Amino acid sequence: MLSLYLAALDTPEEKSRFEDFYYAHRSAMYHAAFRILGDVAGAEDTVHEAFLRMLVLPKAIPAAHDPKARAYGIAVAENCAIDLYRKRKRRLHLPFEEDLDDFAQPSFEEAVGDGDAVARAIAGLPPQYRSLLLLRYQMGFTPQEVADLLGKPLRAVYKSIERAKVRLAERLREEGIER
Repeated sequence: MLSLYLAALDTPEEKSRFEDFYYAHRSAMYHAAFRILGDVAGAEDTVHEAFLRMLVLPKAIPAAHDPKARAYGIAVAENCAIDLYRKRKRRLHLPFEEDLDDFAQPSFEEAVGDGDAVARAIAGLPPQYRSLLLLRYQMGFTPQEVADLLGKPLRAVYKSIERAKVRLAERLREEGIER
């Protein structure tokens, strides 16, 4: 598969940087995608899609040893996984003869424990808010690290995280989950 990606690149420097990045971070990207999707085939497809997206702008790919490289790869893979998750949920439907009363609404604790409603709510956020929340709370980056990673001022990151949390709370209320 790597040869397919390398064929899309022009210069030897780009090919070398991409190859180093591929070998250094593909497993972390796979695990991030698997954590969201929960299946092997979906995670593999997601990592492939993530690498294809990276090929669009190869100069943006950081060097494999760069501290931002792992976070960059995981963020791209998570965004692809969430997109696939959202696409799958749109296609999911019940047969007409199914009785919908048989499905009980989970409580807030059950929904958060399951992660399904929260994952749907996060997936429904705009990409910039989704990425901020994932970087900050799932990957555990400090606001300063997020600011450095995104190249934004620290105050802007704090404000964006605040706005993302407000939007997430709105989405959760739409899902029927109140705190």
